[in-house]
Amino acid sequence: MEDHSFMNDLFPFYVLLNKELVIINFGKSIEKIYGLQKGESFNKYFEVDRPISVKTFDDMLGYKDSPFIINCLGHGDQKIRGQMYSEADTDLICFLGTPLVSGMSDLARLNLNFTDLPIHDSIGQFLLSLQMHQTALKETRQMAEKMKVSYARLEEINESLDGFIYKLTHDLRGSAINLFNMLEMLQQNLDVEENSNNDTVLGYAHKSSKRLLQTIKDFIELSKAEHSGTRVRELCSISTTLASAKEDLQIEIKESDCEIIENLQEADAVLVAPDDFKSIIQNLLSNSIKYRSEDRKLKIVVESYMRSDDTIHISFSDNGIGIDLKTQKRKLFQMFSRLHSIPNISGTGVGLYLIKKLIEKNRGSILIESEVDKGTSFSIVLDTELNKMI
Repeated sequence: MEDHSFMNDLFPFYVLLNKELVIINFGKSIEKIYGLQKGESFNKYFEVDRPISVKTFDDMLGYKDSPFIINCLGHGDQKIRGQMYSEADTDLICFLGTPLVSGMSDLARLNLNFTDLPIHDSIGQFLLSLQMHQTALKETRQMAEKMKVSYARLEEINESLDGFIYKLTHDLRGSAINLFNMLEMLQQNLDVEENSNNDTVLGYAHKSSKRLLQTIKDFIELSKAEHSGTRVRELCSISTTLASAKEDLQIEIKESDCEIIENLQEADAVLVAPDDFKSIIQNLLSNSIKYRSEDRKLKIVVESYMRSDDTIHISFSDNGIGIDLKTQKRKLFQMFSRLHSIPNISGTGVGLYLIKKLIEKNRGSILIESEVDKGTSFSIVLDTELNKMI
């Protein structure tokens, strides 16, 4: 207990006593109130109220693990609550306490402020608190180390999984393309009677292979969107990307007799990863073609305009079968969620999810408005200025 400055900083109401209960040292705050003097008897200033019948040094040692309440003689009913502490190899005992106060008025009466009060009432509480903090720090470090190892292992697994998915999907895609082409050749070259069983089987096989090919394609796109990191964005032309997407969908556009109206003069440059942007446009066009109405010619209107916050608004509107947003809103943009159950329309339920994922990875947003049997409008907002690349 030689480091009395340490005690004074932590316990400003401490009183250090020898075996005869003579005051050896004391804290700054207890001196401030009671005017203690070194060499004076503890019993001149204080009287032990609890535990009962504690008078001597040995009595105090016997109750050193118990709470003490000390009466302050000559100061009315003022009391100090605390605990006795003693080291085994010394003949000293230390009272560590704090005055019992009920509010700010008591502090003012004693001429005290918050800085005069102790951090802890006992050294035991202090050491316990310190030990708890050290234990928590140690456990946090151990947990962080385990998480680091787990993260490294997870990265290895993801890397292996990505490689496996890439090989599997590309191998499957090659086989699916071959199967599709062979079935198409069979349909064209075999002399099969129309509406016969063989014609029906070939038709089903051809449609199934086409759906398989589309599913693999969607899965590859989905895998890229899920596992790719930060996008390298650049200024892309909406009209040029739209033309490229239309070229890829020329068979579907021709078969559907679709009319695509463009109004892109006001704003044509958007900040986005080129491959992502083409995939977004292609999926939106394909979605409109797939869910067109049989009662009218399909019209798709693609428009863009600059907004006041230096972003570009791009809308894709069609006059298709529409979506019942009252019942389907929750399912919008969910993976493998199909919004229509029309038998002759095939789909994997990936398209809208993929569109939203790619837009968000490019720091954009998408909204939808739709009405059953009237059509659907998708609104995309993307950056346009190069200074937003950061």
